[in-house]
Amino acid sequence: MNRALTRTLALFLVVGLSASPVGLAAVAVPADASADPAAESAATVAPGEAADAARADVTYVEDDVTENTTWTAEGGPYRIAADVTVEEGATLTVEPGTAVQPAADIRITVEGNLTVAGAASDPVTIATAPQAPDDVRWASIRYEGGPNSRLSLSHVTVENATTALTVGSSAGRLSLSHVTVRNVSRDGVRVADVARTPRLTVEDSTFADVGGRGVALTPGTGAVGESRVTSNSTEPSNRTEHQIALRPGLDTTMDALRVSYRGHGDVSHMNRSSFRRFGLDLNDNGSVERSLLPLVKEVNSSDKNSYEIRLRRSVTIPADATLRVAYEWVENPNTYGTYPVEVAVRTKGVAQTATTVLPFRLRSDGGQPALDEATSRVGGVTVRDSTFESVGEQGVFVAADEVRNVRVTGNSVSDARGSGIALRGREVGPVVVAGNRLAEIGPTADGIRVVSRRAADLTLRKNRVSRADAGIGLYAHDGNVDRIRLAANVVTDSATGLRVRHRPRYYSQHLSLTAVDNRFADNRGRGVSVVAPSSRVRNLTVRGNEISGNGRAGLVLRGNEVARIALRNNDVRRNDAAGVRVLAGKFLHSAVRNNTLADNRGDGFVARTELVVHDLSVAENRVLDNAGVGLNVDNSLTHAGAVNLTDNLVAANAYGIRVAGAFGGRILNNTVVYNTYGGAPVPMQDYRPGTGIVVEEGEAGAIFRTGDVSATLERLVDDRQVEEMLDRRVPDTYTVVLRPNRAAYVWEGSEGALAVRALSEDIPTGVVLRKSDENRQGVVVRGNDVYGHVRGMVVNVSTLVDANTTTRLFVNATRTVVAERNYWGADAGPTHASIHPEGTGDLVVTRQGWVDFIPSASSPFGPRRERPVANVTASPNPAPVGERVLVSGTQSSDADGRVETYRFRIRPPENGTLENVSGPTRSGPSSPEATATFQSTGNYTVSLVVEDDLGVESASAANATVAVRNRSAIRTTTVSAPTGTTTANASESPATTTTLPDSSENGLFPQLTAFTTLGGLLGLLLYGGGLVLGGVGAVQTVRRAGVSVGGKTINGLAVAGIAVWVVSGLLGTDGLLALGVGGGALWVALVVLLWALVRFVLD
Repeated sequence: MNRALTRTLALFLVVGLSASPVGLAAVAVPADASADPAAESAATVAPGEAADAARADVTYVEDDVTENTTWTAEGGPYRIAADVTVEEGATLTVEPGTAVQPAADIRITVEGNLTVAGAASDPVTIATAPQAPDDVRWASIRYEGGPNSRLSLSHVTVENATTALTVGSSAGRLSLSHVTVRNVSRDGVRVADVARTPRLTVEDSTFADVGGRGVALTPGTGAVGESRVTSNSTEPSNRTEHQIALRPGLDTTMDALRVSYRGHGDVSHMNRSSFRRFGLDLNDNGSVERSLLPLVKEVNSSDKNSYEIRLRRSVTIPADATLRVAYEWVENPNTYGTYPVEVAVRTKGVAQTATTVLPFRLRSDGGQPALDEATSRVGGVTVRDSTFESVGEQGVFVAADEVRNVRVTGNSVSDARGSGIALRGREVGPVVVAGNRLAEIGPTADGIRVVSRRAADLTLRKNRVSRADAGIGLYAHDGNVDRIRLAANVVTDSATGLRVRHRPRYYSQHLSLTAVDNRFADNRGRGVSVVAPSSRVRNLTVRGNEISGNGRAGLVLRGNEVARIALRNNDVRRNDAAGVRVLAGKFLHSAVRNNTLADNRGDGFVARTELVVHDLSVAENRVLDNAGVGLNVDNSLTHAGAVNLTDNLVAANAYGIRVAGAFGGRILNNTVVYNTYGGAPVPMQDYRPGTGIVVEEGEAGAIFRTGDVSATLERLVDDRQVEEMLDRRVPDTYTVVLRPNRAAYVWEGSEGALAVRALSEDIPTGVVLRKSDENRQGVVVRGNDVYGHVRGMVVNVSTLVDANTTTRLFVNATRTVVAERNYWGADAGPTHASIHPEGTGDLVVTRQGWVDFIPSASSPFGPRRERPVANVTASPNPAPVGERVLVSGTQSSDADGRVETYRFRIRPPENGTLENVSGPTRSGPSSPEATATFQSTGNYTVSLVVEDDLGVESASAANATVAVRNRSAIRTTTVSAPTGTTTANASESPATTTTLPDSSENGLFPQLTAFTTLGGLLGLLLYGGGLVLGGVGAVQTVRRAGVSVGGKTINGLAVAGIAVWVVSGLLGTDGLLALGVGGGALWVALVVLLWALVRFVLD
């Protein structure tokens, strides 16, 4: 049969079948059903019959479950058309493969027992019917069980609900295992309307596309305190003023406040001018001490029953403050009664507290109840090994007055707008948060956030957090924080790695925590930030952590009194500010030991104190290649605190060691070498980079201890005006003398805003003064290796109060610093302008005060450290224009270590480019080789500076000159000659190289590149014109025809071209001199040849 005819008939058959009722039914049958006779029969029924059959397959449920009942896959799907309750004593069991289809807004209430037991291969589905529109949602499974009730969901998929599971009872036990909650508009699991949680376990489950929180454990109102909503009018439908008082109970950040009357009360006429009051009541007196009205950006109403205030920036409501709002143009509900008013404090659209519903009671007597429920508690809850994806607010959110015995372990949270795991409670702990993976958290949300008043026994370990605000955030207000342990966590690519904030109510309240074996790296801000400016920070241990590559300081610790701190075995490097920074009023009884502090863009370690630093040990640290001071102890007030800096290796920093204000300082047995930082240093005021040790007084003045001195302080003062002021003062054990603002003036402790009376009597907080006592306290510098600096040591200690020249509280200024038996880089000792001008070691400078450095050591106490030596070569050399040149530092060396960093540079840089060269940020070993490309001829200098594994630079740069020429000017020979390479601190060595020939050695016919110059091209035009015209004339002569151009003209053109070439060659253009000579010889030869040819032909 004709193939085209066959195709046409098949097409008509298909179209006809598709248009018939039988065809339409057949198309609807799945492919695998075509072999089933029953399916074929069903496919051929009429439309009305098909609908009846479909209804027959659905089991409609409208009655409560009053006895034990089982739903099976064969009996389903179960279409729930009315709210259903599983009554107390009854058990509803749902078998694998069963489909449960609640209708719109349907609630399944469990007062007895519910067991939904699907299988991995045949799960149970609880969702709206497949034919239902996408916006149809059923309400929730609501648990209201008693003490013996059980709710168990296993291998279940729950979809299209408002909230998948709502827990409204604290009795019984609930278990969710291998549950998938998907496409719910509010929360996955929510505990509400009950004062405490029941025993609840969520494991191996998935929560995806959740509009609110994945798991929300918020019994009662969470931690929200006494709150209320009131009205100026008690008449229904009146337009009046409402007031809201909201006490969040904990520190709460907000940039928006949303108020919803849930269908009652009209606020559609409100705008910004409707608000009479909006701000914070900080004293709990009913007034607003801090108005937020200036921060209001806009007021929106999405419908007539709700409004939202949006602020220009975020503000924090303190834990003990009340947010007060008063607004006009509100219409009361139409009838008397109690109405719910939902208040939500939001940041970036994410609610920060538990759902707060205030009762608004409209009644004739005007009474209004306050929201002040019983203490809410969360306990006995486990969420483990579950996944939270695309969550509108927090992944796991816990909020209650008391949060205890909560375990959140092994979960994965990603793409959450709120914090991944958030715990809020007046009291939090014991709690375990471990083994969780959290990524892509909201812009102002933390990976793990704990907000409390009092927190204790928190364990956070083996969590992995990235792309959050703070990877781990701990915030406490008004209470102690004890026994917080962070171990083996990894936080990267976040704003801050670990953020701790503590604000006490009383001075005695404290903060303590332990952080061991964590990694806080490559965050945009600080790696670790512990800020408690009014607190006692005690028993804080930071051990074995990696804190590296952060955009600000590595570790910042700030407290009023910082005591018993142990910073040990940490690796702190490559941070964009200081490695470790301690800021305190008092820094006591602490140790900084065996840390590596390297490659930071500020100080390696800095402790800045306002009042006293005492019993501080800084020992056995490696402090290398920091842009500021390696070890910096800076106390504002000069005092007798004991500070021991011993056995540290301090090298390649901008400055080595600085001790300011601590006259009990001991700098012993350190290696302080080559602190001549090669990058851009962070300058220290009044001191040049390249200084080994700085000893100076505190910038603010001094604390004098008079308790151990028989003479009165007045007898130690030579200024009579100061004596008179001291006579009038109330006698104290300690006297604080600050830098005066005018001559002969003493500031008392209250004027200086210092907590002088809080100083402990058992520590030496003052400088003990005895007249004519040569052995009194002073800084001791002994047994150190100090060399390789512009200045080895600078002493800058003046009289402690120098309002005028007569004030002498330091009676005798000698022996301010005892610096005997140090090695200064040479056996002849240090150089000092007046004491030891013949010395050849590092320079010692005394600006003010005095120093005793004799005798000095003639040899180093430890191994002699050497600078690395740079060596650079370039190949090929000479190099053609545009060809890559390999520059290599592989021959560089280091006598006592290894060369780690290579920094190449080309001069002049505008004519060359480098590839594969480490930049100004040195992140580790760099390539010893680089390539350069030169785009024009000339002599270029390639320089190389190297650093060793300590960060110490070579003393000078090694240089190599690269001759860049046109290709026509280069020929290759093999000779034994210098390479044009220099070695810093070393001699040159012969090598085989490519040499540059003289321009006259190119022969008679240079390469075509010679004709690309102006002289070459002009000469070619003249000389070529002569050749062409000469050739034409020769032909005309042979043919005995007339010559069109005379011989003088032709020879003139040739001679002009030759002259242009010769002159250009003499002026430096490669190849043209040889071209001119060759061209002249060729022209003479051609003229002689032509003459001979003409004579032969014509004769």
